[in-house]
Amino acid sequence: GAPPRPGGNLPPLMGMDRGRGDGSRRQREAYGDVGTDRALMAVFEAGKLIWSMTTEDVEGDGILYHVVNAMRRNQLDPAIETSVTLSGQVEPSDALITSLERFFTSVEIRRSPVNWNVEPETPQHWNALTSFMS
Repeated sequence: GAPPRPGGNLPPLMGMDRGRGDGSRRQREAYGDVGTDRALMAVFEAGKLIWSMTTEDVEGDGILYHVVNAMRRNQLDPAIETSVTLSGQVEPSDALITSLERFFTSVEIRRSPVNWNVEPETPQHWNALTSFMS
């Protein structure tokens, strides 16, 4: 069968290089789409992608470890203001949120307005989804 997908909310993260919804952009931003079996992570510095990866280590400290180590490998000080935006299979009470809040200045969960785990019933719905993504 197909490999497990991340959290299924990639379209909200597809705009991750465009900054926050209010039109502003922080100097450093980390993004993660967390699935039940895998997570997709990316770090941007001044709007440019500097690192991304997928991992099956989806526990709180596992994702934190990968993001912080990637920043250090790229000579970026994780203590400098960094915002983190998450989507997918993550809740405010999860250990992941607690771990990230210990380390980063801002942690936000962004929900997709579309449930990507449900197949659309008609071709019109598929068209709406593909138009949304482009």
